[in-house]
Amino acid sequence: MIITGRRSKSVIPAWVASLALVAGCQVGSGTDSGTDSASVRPNILVVVVDTLRADHLGFMGYPRATSPQLDRLAAESITFENAFAHAPWTSPSVAALLTSQYPGALGFADSKEPARPADDVQFLAEVLGEHGYPTTAIVSHTYVGSRLGFDRGFDRFDEADARGPGHVSSASVTDKALAVLDPQQQQPFFLLLHYFDPHFAYRLHEGFDFYPEYQGDVQSGEKYNSLLKRARSETIRDDDLTYIRALYDSEIRFTDLHIGRLLQHLRDNGLYDNTLIVFTADHGEAFLDRNDRWIGHGKTLYQELIHVPLTIKLPGQAAAGAVVKTPVGLIDIVPTLLDFIDIPYPSQHRFEGRSLPLTDVDSLLQLPAEPVFSETLARNRWLQSVVDGRWKLIVNRETEKLRLFDLETDPLEANNLADSEPATTRRLAAELSSWSARVDERRHNAGSPASFTKEEQERLRALGYLP
Repeated sequence: MIITGRRSKSVIPAWVASLALVAGCQVGSGTDSGTDSASVRPNILVVVVDTLRADHLGFMGYPRATSPQLDRLAAESITFENAFAHAPWTSPSVAALLTSQYPGALGFADSKEPARPADDVQFLAEVLGEHGYPTTAIVSHTYVGSRLGFDRGFDRFDEADARGPGHVSSASVTDKALAVLDPQQQQPFFLLLHYFDPHFAYRLHEGFDFYPEYQGDVQSGEKYNSLLKRARSETIRDDDLTYIRALYDSEIRFTDLHIGRLLQHLRDNGLYDNTLIVFTADHGEAFLDRNDRWIGHGKTLYQELIHVPLTIKLPGQAAAGAVVKTPVGLIDIVPTLLDFIDIPYPSQHRFEGRSLPLTDVDSLLQLPAEPVFSETLARNRWLQSVVDGRWKLIVNRETEKLRLFDLETDPLEANNLADSEPATTRRLAAELSSWSARVDERRHNAGSPASFTKEEQERLRALGYLP
């Protein structure tokens, strides 16, 4: 395990002092004047960008200027360089994030059969609402909409921008967020924003052309089936693929622009310092990274799909610039937030994630590795994976084929070490089997099938989810 930070060791004591100030004055049991603790808790903003690969962002080492606004946010945040989604498609990944439950235990199976989690599953907005937080969500994908239960606990739930691949929504999501942010509001708020634009279909946005010299015939916004046919063709040219990636990067830069507007509004209106901001993604995107000639997501558990960005900006920018390399999962977010703002866990709800010690820099920088699990059932494949420190094991439950990778020396997962590292393979396989058995105990009693209108079905079909 390697833990590091962007700043020198001499700065760490300042982080500790700043975090102590946050913990003692902003999220404690009250102030000297007797103010109730709820009135001094921070605002909470959770930003989820759909289909955003971690390795296409500047602060994660990407050479293109796709994310200047998010790079600035990361510089003022704690960055978790090895964060993992628990499924490579939207609904189960975001549900795991908002409930601290694994997707299988929530009832999610194939992406063609999305589920609505059982009524006794408690979402983050429900917990925060019970403790005085006004709650608002603005989302832009049917797969995080009310038909799947994602509106639970929200006073306001806006899903009007869930209009499929032909709709560009980032500006609208931000505009709606600015309209509900009130700098005069006395209560702290919880705001969940879901941005969709990096999802297929990829569009070229004015001013953000990363491959202007392209002379091929791939079109911006090309239909899914047409683009997938090109990808599977052995005749697709290298410059075509480069252009497709450039379109994807244009989408990221466009989304970054509008997230930047949101962040600047918080700064200009005195809300930024006392807002805890979580930024992440639900999953990534594959661009012919493997021999399966695949563009899209949902059907594998390789890094391009489950390695996601995660930054947490604390009030007052405490611990700004800290970088944690220990693997963490999106299910860690809810217990981490509730511990930080001193809200007890619901007695009837057991979280699967662990609480990350945001107010203890020394502990954060020495965070021990714990297994992080992911799963997908898509296109006749049932895959499960575990990341434990530097090692990652992927198991095909249909064939029991094992693939072991050393992510430290082989981040692209090119070399299967399952045969040459038998002891590690056996250990991780046992961890995965034990976890799978626990999930299976709840899998068949969790959730219920979702129901979509014909219009919603057409949108999902255009996105490649439905046949």
